Amino acid sequence: FHRLISEEMSFPIETIEDEIRWTTKLSKMLKSNQNAISRLSPGIAEVRMLPDSANIDFEYLDRFISRFIAQRLARRTMASFHQALHLAYHHKESREGWLGCFHQKCSPARMAQQCFSVVSDIALQLYGRSPRLKITGDKEATFTYYPILLENVLYELFKNSMRAVHEHHLQDETLPDIIVKICPGEEMTVIVSDRGGGIPAGLLDDVWGYGYSTHTPSEFDVDHYRVNFRSGEETDETLRFAGYGFGLPMARNFIQYLGGHLHLKSLPGHGTDVYIHMPSVYDSTIATKGVYTARRRQDPG
Repeated sequence: FHRLISEEMSFPIETIEDEIRWTTKLSKMLKSNQNAISRLSPGIAEVRMLPDSANIDFEYLDRFISRFIAQRLARRTMASFHQALHLAYHHKESREGWLGCFHQKCSPARMAQQCFSVVSDIALQLYGRSPRLKITGDKEATFTYYPILLENVLYELFKNSMRAVHEHHLQDETLPDIIVKICPGEEMTVIVSDRGGGIPAGLLDDVWGYGYSTHTPSEFDVDHYRVNFRSGEETDETLRFAGYGFGLPMARNFIQYLGGHLHLKSLPGHGTDVYIHMPSVYDSTIATKGVYTARRRQDPG
């Protein structure tokens, strides 16, 4: 962004032609940097494997990565918002219920179905079977939110639950459902529950560390298998089914960015519940202090 502003454009932008040139360069820059996290995550996973003698301050490292991701998300959200407005104005691609990249009738139930379908297809290819999704609560509930952000979060949670359920029930003929409960109120709450054996109490704090993963290689791993979480196609913008330990802490970072919070409760030997609490982006608290507060909590030092 600094290079784009300082070297390739003259400001202020005063004409429609200036705006078109700016948006074209902005779009190219976003595409060229879309794989930053996938390039960063293997390196952090390697750092996690260094011996204690390396004296790595992992708490500082986690705070640094959280801040990096939050700042990157903020820039890309603003850029995506501008792109959407640009398309609506110049190409008449406005969509009912949308304001830029925010959807005023975002449906957690519909998004859960879409994300689960992609993850289920991956599980069928890797494991030969998949649990089913059961949605409870208010299936018709909607709120104003950034759908792509929620898609990322649900994808990561379903991916974790899918693997946990499969590994915990290897000898069982059937797999228990993964359950999503939708609870609208002052904020939208979505609960993702699985019966994948839970997380040992001694590891609950570790799961929030970037680069930490409970995944161990197995006969079911397909290292070259990568999938785009939205389209289901193999592309350069890809995510692994079992990755480098970025999914859960990054999901929490995403939710915090818009003033919400994400936490989990685990019953070892049984399963895990993940709670996602999301205020509508038009809530006055978010408009005045929510995003700023979420970013400030992640600053190193």
